Amino acid sequence: MRSPKNTSLASFLSRAVARFAQYKEPQALGELLQAWRRLRAPSLLEPISRLGARLDAEETRREGSGFPGQRRDWASTPTGLARTLMALEDSSPHVEEWVACVFRFDADPRFIPALLSVARLATARTPATLSKLCEALAYVGPGAQTEDLRALQARLGREDDSTRQLGALIEKWEQWTPAVPSDEALALREVLLRAVEERERSDAQGASARELLLPSVYAALEDDAARLVLADRLLEEGDPRGELIMLQCAPTPDEARVRELLGRHRELWEVPLGPLIEPRRSRFERGFPVAVMLRRYVCAVSEFPEPMEAWLTVREISWSGGHDATRFVEWLTHPHLRGVTWLRQLDTDVARAVAKRQLPVKGLELLTEGSRPPPLSSGEWEALARLPALTQVVLPEAGPEQVAACARSGMADRVERIEAFQEERWRLVVTPAEEVPVELILLGAPRLSEVARVVQVAAGFGARGIRIRSSLPPDSRSLTYLRAAASVHARVEWG
Repeated sequence: MRSPKNTSLASFLSRAVARFAQYKEPQALGELLQAWRRLRAPSLLEPISRLGARLDAEETRREGSGFPGQRRDWASTPTGLARTLMALEDSSPHVEEWVACVFRFDADPRFIPALLSVARLATARTPATLSKLCEALAYVGPGAQTEDLRALQARLGREDDSTRQLGALIEKWEQWTPAVPSDEALALREVLLRAVEERERSDAQGASARELLLPSVYAALEDDAARLVLADRLLEEGDPRGELIMLQCAPTPDEARVRELLGRHRELWEVPLGPLIEPRRSRFERGFPVAVMLRRYVCAVSEFPEPMEAWLTVREISWSGGHDATRFVEWLTHPHLRGVTWLRQLDTDVARAVAKRQLPVKGLELLTEGSRPPPLSSGEWEALARLPALTQVVLPEAGPEQVAACARSGMADRVERIEAFQEERWRLVVTPAEEVPVELILLGAPRLSEVARVVQVAAGFGARGIRIRSSLPPDSRSLTYLRAAASVHARVEWG
């Protein structure tokens, strides 16, 4: 029997065409997805796929495309979840839970290929995973292809509730007869597909010009001239990145406007750095990211994605845990990361790997207090002190023992500045080249026993002299206590 023509499909497509013409592409995709959820018309699959791919184009340019990031982040968008599902392997944990994430979203046909990919895994044969997979496919489908499901059914060799559920799903999909789209709907579909194709062609022409200019920026990172040429081209195309470059290269940038631009576009401009970074946490200078924080996650694949050229402008990386320290340090040796000179928030595992690899970094921030055991050994401290380019070391929330270990390492003989502190209590600054190499600044009301011990062990950096300053006048008891501790220094200045 011939199915009735589906005239309501035309209204959804008409609105999608109008939204796309207005450059409201997310809303255009929303119209298509709403039509799918209501009508399940196969003629929608190509427009949804094409427009969805366009909207995700920046994301898909990430190095290691398909590399799953932090679970709660990558499961927060249909594209992210679909990519994660496609990346799963037989050895991947939590396959059933990943499949269940599909139910967080409205029915979306972009999940169908990803779920069929899961059907090829050996883990899909387990009753619990198979049942969840069938539920998810029934939720987002129907689909036209059942070959993968038939192959899975042939591999099972058992009969239980989950296999009967699979059989019912296959039968339903194979018997499904979709409504026939009206001529008007088909015409509107073609209009939309042509509009997407024309915009892709136009964008590609502009993008190719930008790609020709980017190598000049990467080849002369300290020269603003190439950046300003790129900025001119971006401004001609109406790209706000051009304005950011212009502003940040100016002698007196409009900081309020810079904040406004980054507030609107920072996450988009971070995309070329890939899935490893924490969104919205990058610092930009002269129009490009210079400082980033890695995401903390356990991912479905073990290797770090290769850093692309966009990483050439990055000078500072903050560690956040959740990765393999040895792989991270090996990743840092990639040529595109040669500009990285500062590593921050390193736990002892990463510090140990950095010391072993002798990375040419200039600055280290070491979270030694409360970091994962075991603590750094004296030999590992000495190995850090021998890093070939090291000039600065920061020890946040350090205790006296960490300060003492750093002092014993010979660090002061090789670096220009060492800083250790307890937030709102005290700050120790060591500048070995100064006449008075050690300065202690007391903040608030620090613990006297802790401060006195810091004063004593700081002599290991050089006992020529210490300057002690306080934000509040110390009482007589504190002053006596500190003077006794400072007696190990040849010279004591009070401020």
